[in-house]
Amino acid sequence: MKHQPIQCSGPVSRRGLIKSTMAASLGYVLGRHYIPSAWAADNKKKDKSSDTGSPNDKPASGPAPEYVVSKGKAQRVILCWMGGGPSHLDTFDPKPGTKQSGGFEKGVQAADGLLISEKLPKLAKAGGKYMCVMRGVHSKEGDHGQASHVMHTGYREQAGVAFPSLGSIVCAEAKDGPQSELPGYVAINGGGYGPGFYGASYAPFSIGAGQAIPDLHPATGAKNMAQRRQLLDGLDKYYGGRTGAPLAIEHQKTYDRAIKLANSPLAKLFETVKGDKSESYGTSGFAKACYVAKNLVAKGGVKFVEIDRGGWDNHVNVDEATRKNCEDLDNPMAKMVEDLAAEGLLSSTLIIWMGEFGRTPDINANAGRDHYPRCYATMLLGGGVKGGQFVGKSNATGHEPEVGISVPDMFATICEVCGIDSTKVRESADGRPIQVADRGSKPVPGVFGA
Repeated sequence: MKHQPIQCSGPVSRRGLIKSTMAASLGYVLGRHYIPSAWAADNKKKDKSSDTGSPNDKPASGPAPEYVVSKGKAQRVILCWMGGGPSHLDTFDPKPGTKQSGGFEKGVQAADGLLISEKLPKLAKAGGKYMCVMRGVHSKEGDHGQASHVMHTGYREQAGVAFPSLGSIVCAEAKDGPQSELPGYVAINGGGYGPGFYGASYAPFSIGAGQAIPDLHPATGAKNMAQRRQLLDGLDKYYGGRTGAPLAIEHQKTYDRAIKLANSPLAKLFETVKGDKSESYGTSGFAKACYVAKNLVAKGGVKFVEIDRGGWDNHVNVDEATRKNCEDLDNPMAKMVEDLAAEGLLSSTLIIWMGEFGRTPDINANAGRDHYPRCYATMLLGGGVKGGQFVGKSNATGHEPEVGISVPDMFATICEVCGIDSTKVRESADGRPIQVADRGSKPVPGVFGA
């Protein structure tokens, strides 16, 4: 059911008045970066009697187990999202000498006993001793949209439930780490995934790689801006008090965040300029995004940055496409690892590499690989994990997990790395109890060593 707009008593609606007073100042930047997520996060409660959720949504009987302090050290996270679904055999789980290997015949030793694609030599050299490859990851979702939802939230899509994304979970649940006037969750070159029932305070701030934030500074003078802000505060308080709508509070928080951002010198960290160090990363959108992400977490106190790097849906000519993709990500990721290590931040920064699923081990008639959620690979690097190793295992041809890792277990592992209680139960907008990582999930053994 759509919510009907509620108007203030008077000749103009509340929304119309806000639009007329704020459009000349921060309206554009908010509309572009924050407001869509704010509207999507309306968490107005529904009648609990209408709950038709599955029994699996209900909390287990008895007291919840006490949370044990995590072994992980990650205070910030960079997610390199490989949209389209990269092949595990062509990246982090090669099978040299098999007919499934495609155009990759040797592999490269990233560490003793850890073989990855020879098309990632710089990343292998710079990050091999820090990386923990997860092999044998599996899910049931072979559709791009549904699989992306699973890999971003840890849950399959369910009608009536807006699950929060990993970025929102990290920002909302992490016990410590940096605090900043910059947004806690930044999505570069893509929209990121929403905050679900956490609300707009944990929504992603979306921007292109290396771009200055457009229309950041108000067109009006400081005095007029302060007056408009005071008017808006009054309207928000009046509207929220009259209707009890949580969205009014979320709107107020959104504008507060925008004001802080507009006044912060740290906003410059989103930009790259000719001649700066970003050129050592490369000139592609992904390269610029890696440079910006490193600066945001290292200098800006941002907790979670997601970089969207698509182009992996290679149903045709997968060998050529994967070579180009690996060439684009190899140097930027290696430089990001090197810089974080040199600045002493890699042990407290988790880098995640993953897509929505894998691709078929067998090459199709078009020299490509098709969607394959039954067995694929992801990669964790830094953040206190034991590097130079893999956990989980695929079989000799890469068709099936020999030692499998479910997506909920992967989420529980990431939570463990970030010091988040994955067993914590939260209440969704319609009153359903939902665990941070799906019920029954456990951190993967060996990620922190024996």
